[in-house]
Amino acid sequence: MEFNSRLAKELCELYGPTGRERQVAAYIQAAISGYVDEIWTDNMGNLIAHKKGPGKRVVLSAHMDQLGLMLKTIDEKGFGRVGALGSIKAYNLIDSRVQTESGVQGVMICEKKEDMSKLTHHDLYIDFAVLSPERVRELVHVGEVLITKSEYYENEDCVMMQCLDDRIGCMILVDSILQNVRNTNDMYYVFSVQEEIGCFGAMTSTFALNPDLFITFDVACTGDELRGIRTDIALGRGAGIKAMDAFMIVNKQVVDLLIGIAAENQIRCQVEVSENGGTDAHTAQLVRGGIRAGAITIPTRNIHSRDEIICKRDILDCIRMAMALETVQLDPGW
Repeated sequence: MEFNSRLAKELCELYGPTGRERQVAAYIQAAISGYVDEIWTDNMGNLIAHKKGPGKRVVLSAHMDQLGLMLKTIDEKGFGRVGALGSIKAYNLIDSRVQTESGVQGVMICEKKEDMSKLTHHDLYIDFAVLSPERVRELVHVGEVLITKSEYYENEDCVMMQCLDDRIGCMILVDSILQNVRNTNDMYYVFSVQEEIGCFGAMTSTFALNPDLFITFDVACTGDELRGIRTDIALGRGAGIKAMDAFMIVNKQVVDLLIGIAAENQIRCQVEVSENGGTDAHTAQLVRGGIRAGAITIPTRNIHSRDEIICKRDILDCIRMAMALETVQLDPGW
């Protein structure tokens, strides 16, 4: 199996902030429509694909949305002020290029501030490089959502760009579907919306599908960078199997299942124990009477920035895990 550079690049270059995931959903639907039995979009905007099978009902999930900024006001000088959609740090936005869905661009400027440790989004404004405030109001409107701009980069080891969280998760599911495995489980692939502001898409779709097993594919902070994060997860050591994060302790039966799948299929893996972040799995496990849910994570440096970094070998290990879940035999009492 080779890393699909084209698929990764094209997914990462799509506009798809929280609540505005339509372009991503359309791309994925076109890519997989000939490989699944049915595909639809629910009322929340989740894209759901179904490959029929006689076994247990298994949901594999990845979220389509990226961090965004909603324009909330345009002042008398034509400068824009924004509110954050998701955990996007104010200091990461300074001097960033931003753009709307229609392609209007600007740069995020920081007002003069003596104590930068107290920087918030209220201290930032967008200069749209337009001299007339009236013209700015013709080009952009309150309520529009902007994203930062970044260029896709890849070398022999890694890929680097914004919104690898979680377009790489989407790529993993798409690539696993394109491998056309003869599945024995009844497979549902959920490309979810609004993860970055509360995992809302996963909550509604999991309630509707009521699976026997829910596994999401999402990024994980690593301990091999210099930010003081204490975790053994590192780039190049394989797929992460989540045991804990800031929002959930994963059912041990699910953790053991995933470790067993990796061992049986000779897939490199590492157990993720973290006090940071969260995934769609934490809301999925809370619906109905409780769903067995877990996460296969992709080790990622520089999460929630314009240039996240992921190892290509780890991505391939995650694709193999997704393929193995299509045929894993769950116990009758599962």
